[in-house]
Amino acid sequence: MKVRYNKILTVWVVSLVFALDSFSQISFGGIPKSSPLTRSGADIHVPCISVLPDSSAAETRVDSDVPCAMTFATAIPVDIDLKKEAVSSRISDEVVQYRLMIASKGAVSINLIFSEFDLPDNARLFLSTPNMGEMLGAYTSKSLVAPFQFATTPIESDTLLLTYEEPANANGKLKISRVNRGFYSLRKLPQFSRSEECEVDAECESDSFETMRRSTCLYIINGTAYCTGSLVANTKGTATPYILTSAHCLFDVNNRVDTALAKTCVFFFDYKSPLCNSQIEGTREKSIVGAKAMSCYNRRDALLLRLSQVPPVDYMPYYAPWDATGDLEGPSICFHHPNGDVMKASYEADDLRDTSFSSLIFDRDCHLKVNDWEKGISEGGSSGAALYNHGMIVGALSGGATDISCENPTFDCFWSLERTWDAFFPYLSPLDTSVKVCQGYQPYNFPCNIVANYRKSSTVSEGYVDGYGYLAGTNEDKVTRLAEKFVLPGKTNIFGVSFFPVIATYSADGPIVMSLLDGENNILWQDEIKVTNVEYIKKSQTMSDRTVTSMSYKENYIRFESPVSVDSVVYVAFDFSNTTQKFALFNIVDDAEVSTAYYSKDGEWRNFDSRQVSSLMVNLTAQSSELSAIKSKIRDEIVVFPNPSSGNFSVCWGKPCDVMVSVVNMLGQVVFLESFENQSSVVINAQLPAGVYTLEVADEFGVRTKKIVVR
Repeated sequence: MKVRYNKILTVWVVSLVFALDSFSQISFGGIPKSSPLTRSGADIHVPCISVLPDSSAAETRVDSDVPCAMTFATAIPVDIDLKKEAVSSRISDEVVQYRLMIASKGAVSINLIFSEFDLPDNARLFLSTPNMGEMLGAYTSKSLVAPFQFATTPIESDTLLLTYEEPANANGKLKISRVNRGFYSLRKLPQFSRSEECEVDAECESDSFETMRRSTCLYIINGTAYCTGSLVANTKGTATPYILTSAHCLFDVNNRVDTALAKTCVFFFDYKSPLCNSQIEGTREKSIVGAKAMSCYNRRDALLLRLSQVPPVDYMPYYAPWDATGDLEGPSICFHHPNGDVMKASYEADDLRDTSFSSLIFDRDCHLKVNDWEKGISEGGSSGAALYNHGMIVGALSGGATDISCENPTFDCFWSLERTWDAFFPYLSPLDTSVKVCQGYQPYNFPCNIVANYRKSSTVSEGYVDGYGYLAGTNEDKVTRLAEKFVLPGKTNIFGVSFFPVIATYSADGPIVMSLLDGENNILWQDEIKVTNVEYIKKSQTMSDRTVTSMSYKENYIRFESPVSVDSVVYVAFDFSNTTQKFALFNIVDDAEVSTAYYSKDGEWRNFDSRQVSSLMVNLTAQSSELSAIKSKIRDEIVVFPNPSSGNFSVCWGKPCDVMVSVVNMLGQVVFLESFENQSSVVINAQLPAGVYTLEVADEFGVRTKKIVVR
């Protein structure tokens, strides 16, 4: 075996990083082509480069009184030209394939930083484990919006296989400058994650917080550390993708933001459990790499980044509202990624107050203090998370008490947007610097929406029957095909499909095939499904040791390279007839008259008994003007003015619809209730004593809330 870099290398334990120029990481699915030699069973020698850290590098989490991003990997500098080091073979007359392995014995995970990433048209790069069980890609020329460095998502293995395919007459360039050797697991399920047991799944909070969840992102810095950030709005209403976060996430040894490495940041959107306490990991497919540091206030821990591109429409981004006026009245909520885990929520009922934090590093009286959390806490990786006060961002997390824990949910400190306004107004309020409040918005006229045949309150089941097997999967009836039916409101573009297996494994010899079928059973799209995460063994409540061929207990988002246009009826079908492994989907058990789930037996599609399986846990990411109109009925931001008021105020909620408006006091008592038909705004004249109240605007599609103050 060819071995390079097997000598000791100089290495740093890195917890921060960046770069001025921008780039992005979007993958387009698929699997590598197989060569004639591979298919015939001939042994192809794949070279392996061994990369090890300096023995003096400490591979442990660093606890410090100085705020810093949470570190989970060691950065090892290398100089690897992929095409020169790899073995090459002809896939066909038109395509050449290159394969190379990179190993770092004992690593928990590996991810790469490319100093050169120049792919020609029709070229594809895949990163996987050697058995191709866990795979990232395909990365193409569309994955990079500018010819700068490129960073990859970690894969949990100590050996990485790179497979690169390009046209025979092309000359792509791929050079690796850094191997990040993980010593702390990033991939986790909520129950067995690194976050504390008192943390609350984001989806357990009300639907009124939906836009806050869509604004929140986890980001990995240089492949070695993680923090939390938030997409934020600007008063011009443009789609410029600004990320508000904390400066210390990117601090160098002198406690100053190192802007030269921002392009190595990988941002993950929608990384959350799909249902409250479901023990199902969220998707990691919705990622973007690269940002530019636009403005920082080192002495007050405030940082504004700009992503390399607007998050794609199927990521369903939302640009969060903010308030720089200094309103401190509670309650407040924070959505964050503790220890790099799926999104969590922490709640504070009391008013905020001005404070100082880590005054040897930061200016005095520039932070907001949460005295103690009623729900949840903060942890490493939560840094940079936005603090929402009555629905508006007022700051982001710097840090808190060193002894904070579930048993002691004591104080946290957030840098204040009001006290850092001078650094941010040219970007957030460019038209008029005196405007210090901005409502949130969606960047797309026709946003994507999730289409599912189940609700947030639905009952989820594994559907396993002793002696029979899975109702929606492998069983004694030898079922090998499943399908879920969706009825859409006219012409719709499907950008991707999410499916949630109880058990599913990838096998190159017998892959699972997913298809989109129209109402006449015609194939609109079809491809093999690849594995994306480690196996979760529910019976023993443990993660299997390096078993990375499983898609179990995870939201697997299959993103189409181009949207698929469908009419009113579409089926998502799964064919597992060629695999020797078990396959089963979570199913929904709701009170439905007719099931939307189907199985194939004896070559015939049959409807499930709705009492056993009312639907499969599968959903579409879809876009259409009709869907947008339906979803936007109650999803527009609620505007209340004046606020505070004397009890006489106006409420606006967007397009006309039938609503019920209520006001609830701090004891949970409804003190005002009135229905309105086909209205978009109303004037409320409520005789209320001074205090803080919650305004609720509800229709058949959901509830939106707003904090109001009566003086």
